[in-house]
Amino acid sequence: AEYMGDVTEGDAQFEKECGVGIVISDEDLDKLVSDRFQEIKETVLQERYQFNLDAFFGKLKKDDHLRWAPPAKLKQVLEQQFLTLVGPKTAEDEAAKDKKKEKPKKKKKKKKKKKKQ
Repeated sequence: AEYMGDVTEGDAQFEKECGVGIVISDEDLDKLVSDRFQEIKETVLQERYQFNLDAFFGKLKKDDHLRWAPPAKLKQVLEQQFLTLVGPKTAEDEAAKDKKKEKPKKKKKKKKKKKKQ
């Protein structure tokens, strides 16, 4: 109790922040993820399999409604909806992946150490 500060038992704000009583059904999860995909649909369709799905997953986990969803279930729904939106990988997707790998990396300059006198 000493770590809770001014929070009292049954405090609505405390319970809200802890997710007390929050239940996210499969239908709610599908709808919430679908809504978030609609917000970035153009970007996803343009980038296709180059889109960073893991970064998007991280953003979803910070969402007020989705942060209480089971992560494994959220990831599954996210991947299913991504595949539905983008479709299966094509030869063009593989070629884009290869092009991304071919970009030459910049060489790092080594710093010269000063000699002690």
